[in-house]
Amino acid sequence: TLMAVLFEQIDRPQFAEKHYRRAVELDPEDGSTNNNFGAYLCRLGRFDEADGYFQRALRDPFYKTPGAAYSNAGLCAARAGDAQKSEAYFRKALEANPNDAAALYELAMTSFRKSDNMRARAFFQRFEAVSSLDASALDFAAQIEERLGDTAAAAKYRARLKTEFPDYEPRAITQGSNSP
Repeated sequence: TLMAVLFEQIDRPQFAEKHYRRAVELDPEDGSTNNNFGAYLCRLGRFDEADGYFQRALRDPFYKTPGAAYSNAGLCAARAGDAQKSEAYFRKALEANPNDAAALYELAMTSFRKSDNMRARAFFQRFEAVSSLDASALDFAAQIEERLGDTAAAAKYRARLKTEFPDYEPRAITQGSNSP
């Protein structure tokens, strides 16, 4: 797996995949190996194949971080355009780890897209409690607050955005985007 990651980092995907496949051959039930290979396949856009490896990872009873596999599966399903599957995976990720920042953020985004703005705010507040906010997250928070009509809270996020990231160009969240 380490060799696969190295080849992936130096942009040699054919060697990366060869080593991921070999790692899975050597230990086909290892949760971490299957999760890593699934994430790799997802980055290549091979969503269905990736999901199979996430499922294999989750079947490993000794896998210490199943929340990571659920979170990766959720991100992959979102990239594949399957919002329902993505949301289900993120909810499972939160069951495994209530402070999973990626799952909290994505569930906030999912709720926002559904115009369930109070739930979007709740997930975002939980995300904010466990993660630092980059420019896109501050912009997203402002958009949530604007939708809820809390102009004071939105203005605070916008002020932080302007101070901390003066070159950032705010943008609207669209139905198809996976992150702001």
